[in-house]
Amino acid sequence: TGFDVTPYSGFSMPVYGREGLNLNDKWKEGATTLHGFHVNQFPNMFIVSTTQSAWGSNFPHMMDEQANHIAYIVQQARERGAGTVEVTPEAEAAWVAHHEELSINMTRIWSECTPSYFNNEGQVSPVLKRNGGYGGGVDYLIGQLRAWREEGKLEGLELG
Repeated sequence: TGFDVTPYSGFSMPVYGREGLNLNDKWKEGATTLHGFHVNQFPNMFIVSTTQSAWGSNFPHMMDEQANHIAYIVQQARERGAGTVEVTPEAEAAWVAHHEELSINMTRIWSECTPSYFNNEGQVSPVLKRNGGYGGGVDYLIGQLRAWREEGKLEGLELG
């Protein structure tokens, strides 16, 4: 749907999931994901963005990390004979709670930045908090993703 390094503010092209659910409608109160990649009710959709995922001054590095993680999941799904990959509602809710807990770091930065479209003109809202980058930082998130892959359970994902 395009390249944008700002926090999620809506997809210009509609993205539909199960039973015709529009992703913009699902995310009206803010994004819900697992690791920033997966959205419940949107099987086989993998998101590469800054929303609930880490980003820093070297954005292509994080895109590479995200691509490697997605490739691992696709490979595992193929090896396990699965045709669909979807995050469970419970795993999605747990990640959102974890993300919001760590978002204090990012919201502090946004509230002190010059007002712009990037920080909702200086008005940090709960939606912006939920849609923003991962407050644990790049290295911490990369470590979490690597540990998740090494465990090999695909915890939080349902394969169908």
